[in-house]
Amino acid sequence: MSKRFDETAESIKLSQSIQKLVTLKSGTVVPIPIKYIDQTENIRQEIDRNSLEFQQLIDSIKEVGLLQNPVVTIVSGKILCVSGHRRLAALEKIGNEKVPCSVVHFDSLDKKDLAQIVENTARKNLDPFDLGEQLLRLKKKGFSQIKLQELIGKNRQVVGRYQKIATWPEELKDKVKNERAKFTIKKLMELSAINDRRQLGDEIDRIISPKEKLNEIGRAHV
Repeated sequence: MSKRFDETAESIKLSQSIQKLVTLKSGTVVPIPIKYIDQTENIRQEIDRNSLEFQQLIDSIKEVGLLQNPVVTIVSGKILCVSGHRRLAALEKIGNEKVPCSVVHFDSLDKKDLAQIVENTARKNLDPFDLGEQLLRLKKKGFSQIKLQELIGKNRQVVGRYQKIATWPEELKDKVKNERAKFTIKKLMELSAINDRRQLGDEIDRIISPKEKLNEIGRAHV
């Protein structure tokens, strides 16, 4: 009974917070309880909380504070994080319960998606598969390739190649992600030109284990 009461009380508090946020001018910065922020929609599919980069973010926040506020918007009765998922995760790790957020009101959900992709493509370490999948999603929503190339500052061919690698089988994506240091963006763009899935898989294997692949080829010709 107590648990149900607590959940109801939290739901009421969240509803009251949302009612206040929707009245604010777009761009207003206010402290928001992290537990109220929905972080499920993230262009970055995974946040590696054990990585050196993530630990460096935590250390930076501890030392100099939060330099850039997360951006949130109100969608379907939720406080949705648009950008700043890693910062929120770092603050949670540190133990913060509230975080100053910039509340932005978008005219449409499409603009929210655009804001996410612009914020994330500004980061050099954005996973190329995440970017490709986001570009595909926007294309399905009706955005032209010309609009998308303007959005990420790349030519039309590069946009198409990012979209292409996003369609690779999950098995091949996982192989690349597990050996990410061996695959530069340039190399991924070159691989995107391979249409035959078997040939693509062989080439990825060759890059991961060049000597082993050469030995296999040698044995095959014996």
